[in-house]
Amino acid sequence: MDRDSRIFVAGHQGLVGSAVVRTLRREGFENLLLRCRADVDLMDADATNQFFADTRPTHVIDAAARVGGIHANRTWPANFLEENLAIQSSLISAAHRHGVEKFLFLGSSCIYPKHAKQPISEAALLSGPLEETNQWYAIAKIAGIKLLQAYRRQYGFCGISAMPANLYGPGDNFDLETSHVLPALIRKFHEAKQSGAPEVTVWGSGAPRREFLHVDDLANACLHLMRHYDSEEAVNVGCGEDISIAELAALVKRLVGYHGGIVFDTSMPDGTPRKLLNIDRIVASGWHPSIPLEQGVVSTYQWYLDSLTNLEVTANAAATPKHPPDTPDAKAGPLEAILSKIDGWRRGGLRIGFTNGCFDILHPGHVSLMRQARAACDRLVVGLNSDASVRLLKGPSRPVQDEAARAAVLSAFTDVDALVVFDGETPERLIEAVRPDVLVKGADYTVETVVGADFVRKHGGEVLLARLEEGHSTTKTIARMTAP
Repeated sequence: MDRDSRIFVAGHQGLVGSAVVRTLRREGFENLLLRCRADVDLMDADATNQFFADTRPTHVIDAAARVGGIHANRTWPANFLEENLAIQSSLISAAHRHGVEKFLFLGSSCIYPKHAKQPISEAALLSGPLEETNQWYAIAKIAGIKLLQAYRRQYGFCGISAMPANLYGPGDNFDLETSHVLPALIRKFHEAKQSGAPEVTVWGSGAPRREFLHVDDLANACLHLMRHYDSEEAVNVGCGEDISIAELAALVKRLVGYHGGIVFDTSMPDGTPRKLLNIDRIVASGWHPSIPLEQGVVSTYQWYLDSLTNLEVTANAAATPKHPPDTPDAKAGPLEAILSKIDGWRRGGLRIGFTNGCFDILHPGHVSLMRQARAACDRLVVGLNSDASVRLLKGPSRPVQDEAARAAVLSAFTDVDALVVFDGETPERLIEAVRPDVLVKGADYTVETVVGADFVRKHGGEVLLARLEEGHSTTKTIARMTAP
C-alpha cells in the first residue's frame, strides 16, 4: 500500500475508523474513500457492490461494525449477529469481485474462549466455549475471519485479520446504555463529581482483568499490517498489560478528580475473568504500542470534556435563536479560539473544511458554495476578508457591508461552523494555521490557482472546486445597484 493507493476506510466515523483516517492522513495518504451509511448501506450487498464498482478501491480497512458493551449485547443479540454478518460479508465479497489488492478485517479479542490460557495466543481460537454475554458479536467476528481465510484459499484473495484488545480513545461512545467499560467509567465519575454524589456504582465484582489499547495505537498497527503482514492467520493487537476493573475504576476516579466512594454491584455479570492478548506475533513483525494507559485516559477524558462543551454551545444556540450574543455569533472568534475548537473536532475524528472570500453582498452563489463545502467535510471553517483586505483587493468603495455585518450574516448559515476574519491579500497564513482536510473554492478557479492548494495537498488534504450558480456574483449585483 503506497500513497497513491485508493483506500476505503469502512466505518470512518466510528472510534476505530476515525483514528485510522487520522493516521493515514498524517502519513501522507491522500486518496481516501470515505462514505457514511447515508451514502452506502454496507448491510446491503447490492449497494456495497455498486459502490465498489463505481469507486474501485485498491485497499480496504474494515472498521465498520455494530459494537457495544455487555448491556448492549444482552439487549440486542440478534442485531449484533445479523448486522455484523451482513456488513462483513458484503464488503469481502465486493472487494474480491472488484479486484481489491489487500483487505484488513478488524475483529475483537472476544472471539477467544472465556477460559483461554493467558496471555491468549491466536491459536486459542475455537478451542473452547465463548463468553455468553457477547457471544453473538464474537460469532459474527469469527465468521469474518473464516470467510477471509476461505477467500484466500479458494481465490487467492489477500485478506488479513487483526484482533485488538479493548479499545478506547477520542471519539469513544459514552452512552451508558451501549458503551464499553472505560468510557462508561469516565462518564460516571465525571457526573458524580459534578453532582457531588457520595459514591459511584460499578457493574460486577471488579475482579475481572482487561487489557486496554488506545485507538491511535491500533490505527498505527493497521497501517503497519497493511504494509508488512500477509497471512491467513489472525494477529493480535494489544499493549501487553492488563488491569483489574477495580484498579481501572480507581485510576479513572483519580484522573477525573472525584473524591467519593466506589460500590461494586455484584448482581451484574463480570464477563470473561481475564483477557490479556499474546502480542508476540505483531511485535516480531516490528510494531510496538506507544501510549500508556494513564496518558490515554487523560486525553480521552479531555476529549469527553470538549465534546460536552460543544454540546452545550449547540444546545444554547438552539434554545435562544432570537437572542444572539453581543459578538456577531459564537461561531466567530479570534484565530486562537477557533484553532482550539478545531483541535477538539480533530480529536473526535472530524474532517475539517475551509473556504474563504469577501462575502460582501450574499447571493445564491454564496449559499451554494457553503452547502457544497459543508457536504465535503464534518466542520466548515470560513475565512472572511477584513475591511482593509477588501479595500486592498476591490478598491476604496468596498466593502458595502463592514466585517462585523458580514460576519454576523455568515454566522447565521447552518453550514458554517466557525469563522475567522483575516487581513492581507490572501488567506495563505490562515490556511496553514487551520490545516484543512478539504479546501473549497468556486469553479471559476483552477486547482493550480487556489491559494493554499499546494500546502493542503502536501499535508494529505484535498482541493475541491464548487460548481457556480450562473448569473450570480457580487460584482454584477453592485453594478446593477449603481447603474443609472
